[in-house]
Amino acid sequence: MDKGAIELSVNFLVVLILSLAIFGFGIVFIYNLAGGAESLKDLTLTELDSRIADLKCQGNQILCLSQASFDLKPKDLVIVGLKIRNVVETEDFYITAELGSYLSDGAVKDIPPNAIKILPENRKEKIGQNQEANLGIALELDKGAQHGTYIINVDVYKGNSAVLGNKYDKQQKVYVYVD
Repeated sequence: MDKGAIELSVNFLVVLILSLAIFGFGIVFIYNLAGGAESLKDLTLTELDSRIADLKCQGNQILCLSQASFDLKPKDLVIVGLKIRNVVETEDFYITAELGSYLSDGAVKDIPPNAIKILPENRKEKIGQNQEANLGIALELDKGAQHGTYIINVDVYKGNSAVLGNKYDKQQKVYVYVD
């Protein structure tokens, strides 16, 4: 009788230890999943490009954005997809993204410093003739960003720099609304 009771107690302890270990791994997994938000500075260009949503461009567009407007809260990070369709010969393209203006209470105001971090602010990509490139632009709202609408201007130029008159297509705009 004593041998059976000891065996039952040992089995109970083994099951209890295994249950606690599995529970602990579950907690770590959920913590890593939920707390895995990364900051803008940790993203590489390759990670940015791979995380963009599927772009829905009309057939005749040579430039388009995955989404043109976002509602963000402080410390939010969003990836904007930019699709470039090269209809000319193989070419270098120079892409710039910069904070263009800030609207608050229906009026244009001075842009608050460090309101939105943009990665990359500029980059160069070589795209073959009749090829497409899906690129990512990350926007991170600073924790001290003021309420209003921030407008980010995205320009694409043919060549290695932003030479006036060398624009590939019209300027694309991303609107970020902060409540």
